[in-house]
Amino acid sequence: MRRATTVAALADIALEYRRDQATLDPLRYGVARRLDDLAYGAGMWFSALKGRSTAALRPRVTR
Repeated sequence: MRRATTVAALADIALEYRRDQATLDPLRYGVARRLDDLAYGAGMWFSALKGRSTAALRPRVTR
């Protein structure tokens, strides 16, 4: 399970690195990308707690 998670995270970084044509080296790009993901998630959770609602955290499933 951990190996699959690591491979998925690295594949995500590699694909986005190529797609973005980043000027950073891959290691710095990967760290920056994960920090951006953490900041986004923390902001979502902070807003949900502040608003006392989990609506923003729940996925919207449509047909």
